[in-house]
Amino acid sequence: MEHGVDEMSKAEKIALLLKEKAKVFIGAGLALIAFFLVLGFLEYGRDKKNNASILAAEDMEKVYGDYLKADEDKKADKQSELQVLIDEALAEYEGFYAQMRALDIQALLYKNEKEYEKAAEAWITLSEAFPESYMAPVALVNAAACREDGGDLEGAISLYTLVEENYKDRSADRSEVLFNLGRLNEKKGDTKQALSWYEQIDGPALWLNLAKSRIIAINAGA
Repeated sequence: MEHGVDEMSKAEKIALLLKEKAKVFIGAGLALIAFFLVLGFLEYGRDKKNNASILAAEDMEKVYGDYLKADEDKKADKQSELQVLIDEALAEYEGFYAQMRALDIQALLYKNEKEYEKAAEAWITLSEAFPESYMAPVALVNAAACREDGGDLEGAISLYTLVEENYKDRSADRSEVLFNLGRLNEKKGDTKQALSWYEQIDGPALWLNLAKSRIIAINAGA
């Protein structure tokens, strides 16, 4: 009889162990379900905000277009309306398309007003906020042009160099960037460095021919 009792105890222990494991499995399953539910809600929220961001960007585009077409006596009102949309986008859509577009339009407004350093800073901020975007190298090139327009040759060279270092395989305008690096170094009197940039240009024909022309001029002492 004791043997039977022992066998029953073992069976009960096994049953109890299986029951406990079942609780663990059920608990883990419920936790996993909760995790995916939270993930789904977060993804839904991000998709919803992304859609709102696109609409906000479209609103900015429309008002910016109206600003460009407006008569001089109405430009100020349109610019004020546009600035409100830009400020809202920058405040509400960090990391979304609306922020990128807001920074780009803000920079264009500053450039139009010849506030070159502010324009450059806005484009630099865009490149830092969206480093993997197609707009990042474009923004840095625009910022470099503004730095040059503002008389900051070293600042322009620094930004063009950044484009060459980080985006040379992704920038469609690499030859133009190289030419500008050569041109600016030549402008500040560093012909050796200018030649090193010009000599890296291998096309297209426009930039290659311009580079060859400058190489000949420098070597001739022009």
